[in-house]
Amino acid sequence: YNTVANALFIFSCAPFVAAFLGWILLGERVEKRTWFSICAAMIGLAVMVGNELAVSRYLGTLIALWIPISYAASIVSVRNSKRKNMLGALCLAGLVAGTLSILFVNEFALTSRDLFISLYLGVFQVGVGFALMVLGTRYVPAAQVGLLALVEPVLAPLWVWMGVGEVPGLATIIGGAIIFLAITTNGILNIQRSARNSE
Repeated sequence: YNTVANALFIFSCAPFVAAFLGWILLGERVEKRTWFSICAAMIGLAVMVGNELAVSRYLGTLIALWIPISYAASIVSVRNSKRKNMLGALCLAGLVAGTLSILFVNEFALTSRDLFISLYLGVFQVGVGFALMVLGTRYVPAAQVGLLALVEPVLAPLWVWMGVGEVPGLATIIGGAIIFLAITTNGILNIQRSARNSE
């Protein structure tokens, strides 16, 4: 119901949603530089996928909106929790997602190669990635966690280039550079501010 470009662009709304929910539910004030970085990152993503955006995919757009909303809600939930360790909740989320996925499986035949790929992605890409995200969310405001998540669409073309030799286009390189610059600048400014506050 949607294009990959549309889904990526909609996912880029996650920092906005996280910032809004963090402000409403947790009282976290979002710095102007973070808002600027979020806007710059979205412009970069628009440059990356602009030629492939399709405005007529209404149903797909509504479905894809669940991604930034649920992602932002999980960030805010972790930050708001009184528990020190939320990895149990992450494990439960994986079990629920796996159970729901059964509804969309046509056949349960699995080759050894597919099993290896699934285990690798489940453990390293998703498992370790989300575990680090949950642990780091305790120390970083919701808006910045959402902004850091945009590193994924920046690095994805790089991995594809290295893995299967698919050379990214000029728009992808320029857009990715804009996103990376926005995230890096925001991170450096936050580190400098923390250093000044600790003096």
